[in-house]
Amino acid sequence: MISHTDDCGRTNIMSRHKSDSTASTSPLLTVVIVSYNRAQSLQDTLTALSRQIHLGSFCVEVVVVDNASSDASLSIATSFKDVRTIALPTNIGITAFNVGIEKARAPWILVLDDDSYPASGCLSQFKDLMPTITPETAVIACRTIHPNKNSIDSTKDWPTEVITFWGCGAFIHRDTFMLLGGYSPDLFLYFNELDYSLRVKKRGLKTLYDPRLEVLHFASPINRTSSRTFYYTHKNRMLIAAWHYPLLMMINLVVWSLPVTFIKCLFRFGLRAFIDIWRSFLAAAFKTSTSRATTNKAAFNSWITMPIWRDLDLLPPGLCDIPKRIMARKPLY
Repeated sequence: MISHTDDCGRTNIMSRHKSDSTASTSPLLTVVIVSYNRAQSLQDTLTALSRQIHLGSFCVEVVVVDNASSDASLSIATSFKDVRTIALPTNIGITAFNVGIEKARAPWILVLDDDSYPASGCLSQFKDLMPTITPETAVIACRTIHPNKNSIDSTKDWPTEVITFWGCGAFIHRDTFMLLGGYSPDLFLYFNELDYSLRVKKRGLKTLYDPRLEVLHFASPINRTSSRTFYYTHKNRMLIAAWHYPLLMMINLVVWSLPVTFIKCLFRFGLRAFIDIWRSFLAAAFKTSTSRATTNKAAFNSWITMPIWRDLDLLPPGLCDIPKRIMARKPLY
């Protein structure tokens, strides 16, 4: 295999090549991947990533955090000799990214799922972009293409500044992430990006979108059961509403979500899921009720209630969206 020396001062091929442990140059970018029981997807991701890093011309490190996988994911990660592997004793969900980002040495982090990787040229494009990044930029969302779903672009029509990003491919400023406490441990899975971006906005910082930075997300069906998706999606939506939404916006979402969750739990997922979802919401809403008036300033309230976020499905719909969604033939989920 042809080797390539990058500006880390080492041979930059991850797969089964001995790296130079004396390299002193800090990386410009750290790629953090969280893996859980998707061994083949992780193999594909690391192989594709190694090819891009080999063709690139700047220093990139790769960190894989394994969420206590029971398949071959950990052994696959460790077989790539230039990958730093962190093996967690238990599955801690999305906060495994916090562990990897804390250990990262670069100022910027590319977060990936174990079934996603940057498209050709993405890393080089980010390197060229780095000198132009402004200090208030906390996250740069990538254009997200799903090859297994007819190459659907799930970021289509996103504006330059967005309210969230997809965690299967985004560039995150490390120091800002650590300062804000990373992803919330209360959100085991799903919508952690929305919560983080709202905290970013409250600090006067920005989540931007750049369609030139493209990530391929293959959305493996493994670990994507309908019951788990339903439970964490609705539970976390309501927690975020309690933490961040203005009162009227939160009530609007409650009126929408209450019958939806009740009917689905009654006929499919069980009433225990319904009780857990709404008990968590009520506890969070009660806890934050006294601080809502001070934390949700007028400028933030005006920004978060912009119709574009619901129009692009970046926020869950509310009661007032029923006519519009029916006309647009969107699902009333």
